[in-house]
Amino acid sequence: MLAGSNGGEGELPDPFFTLCLDPAETASDLEQIEMFADIAPGLFVFGSDGGGQLFAFDTRGEAPLPIVSFDGVDPDASLCRVAGSFAELLTLIGRE
Repeated sequence: MLAGSNGGEGELPDPFFTLCLDPAETASDLEQIEMFADIAPGLFVFGSDGGGQLFAFDTRGEAPLPIVSFDGVDPDASLCRVAGSFAELLTLIGRE
């Protein structure tokens, strides 16, 4: 997917609205990875909703890794499961 688009944007059903996938350079930036490791251990951020909500792989469990959304200010209180896997997340794009 990254080879074909290197980021992107798509509408998701409520309450998540829009998924803005980060380009590979952003998702793999070591400073960003370390910052999120400090505020949200076990979550690998790969995008946002274009605002304050972040999308991440929850790496604390076993594969397939679920996709979660959270607010970077208070990850623990705002953590919400979005999809059971990245493949499932892709099926939600464009759905109402």
